[in-house]
Amino acid sequence: EVTSINSSAGIKEVKVSPETLDLIEKAIFVSERSGGAFDITIGPVIRLWDFHKKVKPSDIEIKKNIKLVNYKNIITNKEKASVFLKNKGMMLDLGGIAKGYAADLAVEILKKNNVSSGIVAIAGDIVAFGKNPDGKMWNIGIANPRNNNDSEEIIAKIGLSDKAISTSGDYQRFFI
Repeated sequence: EVTSINSSAGIKEVKVSPETLDLIEKAIFVSERSGGAFDITIGPVIRLWDFHKKVKPSDIEIKKNIKLVNYKNIITNKEKASVFLKNKGMMLDLGGIAKGYAADLAVEILKKNNVSSGIVAIAGDIVAFGKNPDGKMWNIGIANPRNNNDSEEIIAKIGLSDKAISTSGDYQRFFI
């Protein structure tokens, strides 16, 4: 659906599933609340980097594509269950919100199926609900990103119950 939305940018609205519409509307809400610091229309800029080939875009390329970034140019229609990007070349990138949203949906499904506690982990996005079998909060370990050996060294722990945490770092996708 996101591919269809992106390829139809500036051309036509795209009918989407209720989940996709809900996710995009949540992203717009976060964009509004953050004053645009979070913006899922960052796609035209993000696609310029290639971490596998170590390609960094030029300032000219970034300036050209940054003009296409503006969450205010996403039009959603609940009645039609559709999404429209106003300008040709706009692209959604849901990487900053989709995993957390999916984890939240997974927790909802588990709770509907009478699972009272657990952990859902999708890459660096973790949602803990209820208590562990000992009646305590779930203990979430955070790996040391600078550890050079094969074993995962934990540098911090955080107790979670009915909360989420997301970790990210510069140690997996980077270049100099």
